Amino acid sequence: MSSSKMRVFRLVTALSAASAMAAIAFIPTWTFVDPSVKARKTTVSTVTLVCEVAPHARAAELTVVAQGAGKNAIQIAGFPRPSLWKVSGEQRFSLKVSPRTQFVSLHVDQSAVNTAQAVMTTRDVSRLNRGVASQSCAPTTTQWWFAGAAGTLGRDDVLVLSNPERTATVVNVEFITDHGIMTPAAAQGVVVPATGQRSIRINNLVPGRSAVAVHVTTTGGRIHAGVFVRASYGRFPVGSEWLTATSTDGTIVPFVGDTPKLSMVFAAPEGAASVKILALGRSGQFAPAGLPAFAVAAGHARVVKIPDVSVNASALLISSTAPVVAGYAGGVSIQRPQSVQDVATASAVVPSKSDQTLAIGTYPRGRVAVIAAGPNAGASGVLIVATNGTVQRVPYAVPPGGSERIQLTRSASNVYIHASPDNGSGAYVLFVATRGVTGNARDAAGVTASVRSSSVVLRAVVQVP
Repeated sequence: MSSSKMRVFRLVTALSAASAMAAIAFIPTWTFVDPSVKARKTTVSTVTLVCEVAPHARAAELTVVAQGAGKNAIQIAGFPRPSLWKVSGEQRFSLKVSPRTQFVSLHVDQSAVNTAQAVMTTRDVSRLNRGVASQSCAPTTTQWWFAGAAGTLGRDDVLVLSNPERTATVVNVEFITDHGIMTPAAAQGVVVPATGQRSIRINNLVPGRSAVAVHVTTTGGRIHAGVFVRASYGRFPVGSEWLTATSTDGTIVPFVGDTPKLSMVFAAPEGAASVKILALGRSGQFAPAGLPAFAVAAGHARVVKIPDVSVNASALLISSTAPVVAGYAGGVSIQRPQSVQDVATASAVVPSKSDQTLAIGTYPRGRVAVIAAGPNAGASGVLIVATNGTVQRVPYAVPPGGSERIQLTRSASNVYIHASPDNGSGAYVLFVATRGVTGNARDAAGVTASVRSSSVVLRAVVQVP
């Protein structure tokens, strides 16, 4: 085919795709990116990142960060009706996504695989300023863990399985509950169609179970999985959020503020575990009052009530004699006590010594970045906060077993943060609490303010074989 005919063919193909594009609408907003942000390079092959649009969403937005990307390094597709957007160079932007879209995939080539990040933000009951849910895009893989689900009255949790590949994938799901391991027949041999999605309502399979961990495995191929939590009180919605994927290696759990009745789910899939929890505060770690070590039976899950330590701490440290998975979904007040509620979730994540980048969607209230250091060594470096045309460079120094809160710009959109650790810095976890974290947080100028929280943005723990 001649070059001129090829150009005509591509143009006709693009126009045909555009005319058929009803499931997803991309409206890019281009903004400044700090050229000094360069993640340390490693040799990694291409990767496919996926994030889902929350069920019953009224609005959805995909925020993408691409640093040092080559030509057409990121190709974004929306399903079930395919549409395409290509990303090159150093930029970040937001894409308005139709709520009818099931999920979005980002195919990232080697030039951007270490730096590309994206987050899907959806709104449910937006008129009440709640129901804001976020999910960081993660690679497709063969195994997923989630902790903090439930099948009780007032919870309508949904396991969402998305397959961006051109071949179907078969999935088995087991639930570790307060009554032991459950493998309902309806959750075995689940076929996720090519470029399609399947949803499983958890309360239909494990009704009445208050402590649920979800383990998803494939018999071949890779998928993306998510657990969407919707809470209600009678007919009135309380809020919604995605559980973040976790693993048995996760040790640090972001602690969302203003949750005085926080209950965390712990599951021991391999053997009986004795678990101890420490709080990570600004001056270091300490034991929460009234929370002794506790046991989790082998093959069981249990709910543990966590004392409210959010005034002095922003994360929890888990130590256990056997592998456990941990996470929570709890109600928080986003205006004042006993008023408008929302749902916040967080899961145990693995500390890392390398650079970390988080894309952050648009939220109606303030945001706080939190850096939590592991127990053995402090974490220090520079946190780069990029907003529309503005870049802040905030140094941080967190003691071993400590945490530091940094207030982000209240009204900025298309935000990303990038932590660049010093040489010799210890392992740390980076996350963002939207609408803040109860207690004092300093901004770049050192000014403190009292803020609240209802959502956490952090990277999922995903092991890609």
